[in-house]
Amino acid sequence: MTFDLDAAAARMYAPPAPPTPNAPTTAAAAPEAAALPMTLEDRAAKFYRPAPPPVETPTADAPTVPTTDPVVADLAALGIVNPEGSALTPEAFVSLHDSVVSAHRATQDAEIAGWEAQTRRDVPQHEITAAEAFAVTHLDAEVRDVLASTGLGSHPGIVKLAAKLSRALSERTSR
Repeated sequence: MTFDLDAAAARMYAPPAPPTPNAPTTAAAAPEAAALPMTLEDRAAKFYRPAPPPVETPTADAPTVPTTDPVVADLAALGIVNPEGSALTPEAFVSLHDSVVSAHRATQDAEIAGWEAQTRRDVPQHEITAAEAFAVTHLDAEVRDVLASTGLGSHPGIVKLAAKLSRALSERTSR
C-alpha cells in the first residue's frame, strides 16, 4: 500500500462545505458554526477585558498612588514607591526586604520547633539515637550541615529514615 501525500493534503486542507440554504437549525449544527474561523472583531469582543478602574489605597504613613495594578497599590500602601509611584525608594526596599526575611525566619523557626516536638513525641528515643549515630558515621559533613541549617534534621520523617538505614546497616553487618 502506498501513501498518496497529495490526496491526504487535499483532504486535510479542503475548504469546509458551504451550508445548505434550507437546512434546519439544530443543536447538531452548532459545532459546525463553532468551527468557522473567528474574525478579529469576534476575538476582540470575546477576549478583551477593559482595565479595572484605578485603585487608591489610603494609609496614614504612605501617600496614595492611583494605579490599575494591585501590586503597585500594595507597594504604595507599604510606602515602597515614592509619592509619584514611579520608583522604589532604597530605604523602603531594604526595610521591606528585612521584614520579609525576618517573617520567613520566624515561620521557619516555628515549623522546625513543631518538627522537633513531633519527633520527640512520635519517635522512640532509641531510634533518635540510632539516627544521630547514622548521621555522624555515614553522612558527609556537607549533608549534615544542610540538615542542620535547614532544620530538616529535626523532621520526623528524616529521623525515621536515618533510624531505618542505621538498623538495616547493623543487620547487614551482623550477618
